[in-house]
Amino acid sequence: MTRLLEVRRNIDGSIDFDFYRRRAARQRRLLQRIVFRRRLILIGKAAIAFISAVEAPMRGLRRNKVVRQIKRACVAVLTKPT
Repeated sequence: MTRLLEVRRNIDGSIDFDFYRRRAARQRRLLQRIVFRRRLILIGKAAIAFISAVEAPMRGLRRNKVVRQIKRACVAVLTKPT
């Protein structure tokens, strides 16, 4: 059995397109945030892998302070609770 959807209407009886437009915009913003966060995490993981690969040969040598700071910042961003 199919149920008819209730259409939101204005007081004058016309369809409330503004309601649906706002709802669609809200859903788009939410989706954009989710996609952006996933891409940022992917880029961060790639950055950590790159830094680890660059840092590996320098393990016996004095470590570069800047490289360690960048790695810590990337780990902090990736482990931050959502």
